[in-house]
Formats: sequence, structure tokens, C-alpha cells
Amino acid sequence: MSESQFPGEGIVWRGWNDETLELIQQKGLPVLLFVADPNAFAWPFLKAVFKAMPANAKLRGLLHERYPALFLEADALPEELKLLGAGDRYHIAVLARWADPDDHHRSGARRADRGGGRDRADPGAAR
Repeated sequence: MSESQFPGEGIVWRGWNDETLELIQQKGLPVLLFVADPNAFAWPFLKAVFKAMPANAKLRGLLHERYPALFLEADALPEELKLLGAGDRYHIAVLARWADPDDHHRSGARRADRGGGRDRADPGAAR
């Protein structure tokens, strides 16, 4: 993505579309999900966080260089994200992976083949 497509002092927020899903699949990295919800209880907090995010240079850099940022309206969430609790249990999240019918890994799970073939969660695992 060029500087002209990425505002120097802002964040490029992507929608839920084929282009974004292809980018996520290609990168194989987590994404930042922001669900805009007009709910009177959640909105003041969400609005404050949304306005403050671009001021964080490190966050802007991460989202520009590696991690796509998704901005979705609560009433337009795809079913896959609703099933994970988006717009209900959470409104801001880092999604490591989500379920894919052809994928045998659980959402958010690390692949066992990373880290030299051993499970990083179990320090006593065979090396």
C-alpha cells in the first residue's frame, strides 16, 4: 500500500469484502476488528477510542505495515463474526484466525508447526 493510499496520520479502515478477505488470507496474520455500535452504553467509549487510535504512531505503523484494520457497523456484521461474539461480547478485538470450513485449526489457535514443531504453550513438550 502506498503513502497516497495510507494517510500519514491516520489508519486505513477496511470493510468486509473479497479484497480484504484475500489480503487477510495472504498475510496470514491477525487483524484488528473495530465494531461501531450505536448502542447508547457502548458508543461513547467506542467513539473516544476510535478518535484516539490515529494519534498512536506505533499502532499506525503496525496497521500500515502488517495487520489489516477492519471497521464494521454492528448491524452489518457477517455471520462468521457474530458467531464469535462481535458486536455483542466485544467491539474491539484482535482476531488471530477465525473458523474456515476447510481449516482444521480452531479460531485463535497457533499452528503446531511453528516454534520448531513443539507446542509453545507446554514448556515440557518433546523437542
